[in-house]
Amino acid sequence: MNNTRYFFIVLMLFILSGCVARPVSLAVPINPAATIDTLSSSVALSVKAGEKGLSGRGILIMRYPDQFRLMILSPFGTTVAEMFLSGDELLYLASSQNLAYKGHLADLPNAPALQGWRLLRWTTERVFPAEEGQEYLSRQREGGEWEYIDFDSRGLVLKKSIYGDEVRYEGYQSVAGVPVPTTIVITDRIGITVRITLDEPEVNVPLDQKAFIPALVGVTVLPLSQFPSQ
Repeated sequence: MNNTRYFFIVLMLFILSGCVARPVSLAVPINPAATIDTLSSSVALSVKAGEKGLSGRGILIMRYPDQFRLMILSPFGTTVAEMFLSGDELLYLASSQNLAYKGHLADLPNAPALQGWRLLRWTTERVFPAEEGQEYLSRQREGGEWEYIDFDSRGLVLKKSIYGDEVRYEGYQSVAGVPVPTTIVITDRIGITVRITLDEPEVNVPLDQKAFIPALVGVTVLPLSQFPSQ
């Protein structure tokens, strides 16, 4: 796989910070207190990094708080690559190469395009106003960083930012009463912007644990630290 394709897939996987947002609308009114425990959806993705712009489609599933799987699809619907995250263990599978990279988030190479992977759990964290009608919240996290959150009048998160990283949630609609943003826009501290739109997502439907286990028979697994950074 050439460097351009690796760059494309790395950026597309970064959107998983988007994975936190979910769309589509039903007639059931939004319950601001309802939460997403599981999500499955096809996704439309666009990524901008400097002068480079890319777009594509994929399939995303997640189970709160820290299980994710993203499949990147070719224009013909075949799987180009997959990313699995469970806790802080990440596995990238280049499907057509029979090659995978596996390790902990701390093992990620120090390459700018990879840093967004560390945002996944932060972008999916649940946060609510401390009191009714509150539209702004700042709080210091365990690591010492200050996090800033904007809410709408219903208490739904519009924006989160921390140390130069920002996530925006746009166009909330109801999926069986659960508030789901139709679009999530992620901008990291080095200026990569990712936009995700979910297409007919399903929420809080039981997911088989096997869906989060990669098929590695016949696959060469290398340390995540060896993932190409260019």
